[in-house]
Amino acid sequence: MTTRADELTHHNHRLADQLQRVASENAALNNSLTSLHNDLATGSTSLRRTIRAENTTR
Repeated sequence: MTTRADELTHHNHRLADQLQRVASENAALNNSLTSLHNDLATGSTSLRRTIRAENTTR
């Protein structure tokens, strides 16, 4: 019985460590996604301005 409890405790610790790593990776990916979204929005705005400026000079 003690051996099984030790196995489960060890497994629980491994899962907790894995959860912490995955949560950290998730946070980093979310930060990257936010940054990419901001870059895309900036590029889109810049492109619209360029197109408008080009259309008004014609």
